[in-house]
Amino acid sequence: MLAGYAWVMPDVGGILRVRFDEWVRRDGVAVPKNVISTASISATKALVLSSDRIAAGPIHAFEKDLRDGTLVKLGGTWSAMMREFSLYRKAEAEKSPIVVLFVAMLRELLKEIPSLQPIATS
Repeated sequence: MLAGYAWVMPDVGGILRVRFDEWVRRDGVAVPKNVISTASISATKALVLSSDRIAAGPIHAFEKDLRDGTLVKLGGTWSAMMREFSLYRKAEAEKSPIVVLFVAMLRELLKEIPSLQPIATS
């Protein structure tokens, strides 16, 4: 049924699009035919807010619009599509004060985005 709607999707080849395409194949869902592809979250939001299109994208990008009721989240198993973000440093490197501060600030920012909680820290 969703394939009959107009969609705004992440660009082909991008990680979000790859995960969406994997979900479609896994769950046997029909691929949308009327699709605008973009790598821009701003363009995605603008297209959805000015039309009756459905968007596929990271939930944190739409949280304000979801909270104020401008957009609604469709139910479905695709909500399990997650994207990991990791920070790396040389194992034997000393933690510089700027790195410690940056990680602390990043953790505080993540608290404001419920869908982006840290999985593990070191």
